[in-house]
Amino acid sequence: MDCYGAFVVGTPPPSFPLAIEPLVGLTPQLGCPLLGMFGNEDQYPSPPHVNELEAALKAAGKTYELHRYDGPPGVRWRAAPDCAPAPSAGSRPSR
Repeated sequence: MDCYGAFVVGTPPPSFPLAIEPLVGLTPQLGCPLLGMFGNEDQYPSPPHVNELEAALKAAGKTYELHRYDGPPGVRWRAAPDCAPAPSAGSRPSR
């Protein structure tokens, strides 16, 4: 699952407080399927950034599943029960 979020593609603005590099150049080295959940109203990554990520994944022949959700940031976690793992037998909810 893509939990890195912002700047997987694209360059951080000069005012961004952390020195980070885009990860899209490492796409050929990805060794597992990628699940990404993105907000259509997010700035980082923006919908064009998600499109760039998808193009890189396709070009590298990677297995991926990208979901895009409308609404304010954070809504995807409530709107995406289909992406939440199902509890296994005998599992307990975390507190």
